[in-house]
Amino acid sequence: MEVGTVRILSHGLAAALAFLIGLSLGYDDIVMRGDPANRSFTLVYLNQGRVIALDCVNSVKDYVQGKALVLVHATPDKSRLSNCEIPLKTLAT
Repeated sequence: MEVGTVRILSHGLAAALAFLIGLSLGYDDIVMRGDPANRSFTLVYLNQGRVIALDCVNSVKDYVQGKALVLVHATPDKSRLSNCEIPLKTLAT
């Protein structure tokens, strides 16, 4: 499904639900939110500091809020981006 110019894909994998937003082609940095050991995390792909894509695994809140980061090509601080206590919607400016 396409939303504007953002690619969105969802896939259920062995009790894990993955949502992919945007295209990660051309990324030069990745920031992780959450903990893969807990089976809930998000990978945020950046290109020159701008958010270009997210892979959200069992993290619906990041998926819902993260779309805005991709759409506006947000340039959030990486330490805040990796902090799960900070909602992604607050980083979309």
